[in-house]
Amino acid sequence: MSIPSLTEEELYNIAEDIEIDSIRRVGFRLGYNDAAIRRFEHANMTRPSGFQGTADMLTKWFSKGGTREQLCGHLRDSKLVRLAKRVEDGKYVIQTAREDEAVLPQSESNDATATQRGRVSSQVNLEGVLPSIANEIPLQEVERLGLALGFTNAETNRYAESNLQGARVTIKGTKDMLFSWRANVKPEEQKDRLRAVLISVGQLVIANKYLPLG
Repeated sequence: MSIPSLTEEELYNIAEDIEIDSIRRVGFRLGYNDAAIRRFEHANMTRPSGFQGTADMLTKWFSKGGTREQLCGHLRDSKLVRLAKRVEDGKYVIQTAREDEAVLPQSESNDATATQRGRVSSQVNLEGVLPSIANEIPLQEVERLGLALGFTNAETNRYAESNLQGARVTIKGTKDMLFSWRANVKPEEQKDRLRAVLISVGQLVIANKYLPLG
């Protein structure tokens, strides 16, 4: 099977599996200096996901022409041989959904079957359930969801930050992100595509609750 080119969404998933004590080794291999790596480490400590700095480190490197082959080499040089092999084999590639079915993520812990596929019930009012979906998306998963919806890393960062208003945690950013996505998708595709995306990022319970099959 041909492995596609790297994407920001795939890099975000790879970043989650880079251990804290390996970030500096990887950063130096990617060409960053000590000051830059410290900024990425600080972002990891201050952002909800816990690995946003690592994701930023990878995506900035990628934006300058980084390739899958190069990343695998840097990971191996950083003593992350198993992770490099998974990247090389495309284990972090995000499946794209067909319009008529929700594609399930490739996860050893996901026992869902083809019964989860199909079209969302026509009784579902997407505009009405989007705020509820936003309310149930874990704060640390907002950036992953944004990338799966097609937003850039910078855009998902802004939406995630909009959820944090001083000492208060809100759903404003998540809700704005979902409605912004909806505005750019054909009405007849919205419910099925959103269900597929939710499942692809591990939110099957939310997908079944608010976007049940009809």
